[in-house]
Amino acid sequence: MECNWYIICTKQLQEKKVIATLNKRGIKNYCPQVVINNGANFRKTNEQPLFNAYVFAFINASELPAVKSIPKVINVMYWCNKEVIISSEEIEAIRLMTENYNNIKIQQTAIDITAPVSIFEETRNEIKSNFLAIKHLGIEVTLPSLGLKLIASGNRMQHNLDQIKTFISNIKNTTNQQNLSYK
Repeated sequence: MECNWYIICTKQLQEKKVIATLNKRGIKNYCPQVVINNGANFRKTNEQPLFNAYVFAFINASELPAVKSIPKVINVMYWCNKEVIISSEEIEAIRLMTENYNNIKIQQTAIDITAPVSIFEETRNEIKSNFLAIKHLGIEVTLPSLGLKLIASGNRMQHNLDQIKTFISNIKNTTNQQNLSYK
């Protein structure tokens, strides 16, 4: 059977326990984490899930009942009486966003399970001393099957710049093949 990414809804603040159980059972999973600064003490940081009470699991449909029976799991996310299946492109986009940006905001959009992932990179061109400088201002990634838009503003972390460029170029190169859109 074919495996897909499903959204597992957990009880609040129980994502780590669900992940530990999924790992023990050998189920591939992903829970995107973001780094949060703790108030006035900028040296102390804390990781927390980007999506509260959601864990993504890469399983086939026959494994869903076993996953639903895990303690601290509420259910699998449904849309129109069907389990929501997340594309690998959406998971990869989430992974690259959380690895490359600290300041990520989530905005709700319309759910469209057939729409492609879209990426919009905001830049500003500046001319200084006869040189053209392109400044990165942020990036928006629309995740249509989740009905969410991830908005990262500010500078990206430099050590993963090549990953973002590769991901964006892959999206651009596969636009015709997989109906992905890039702005």
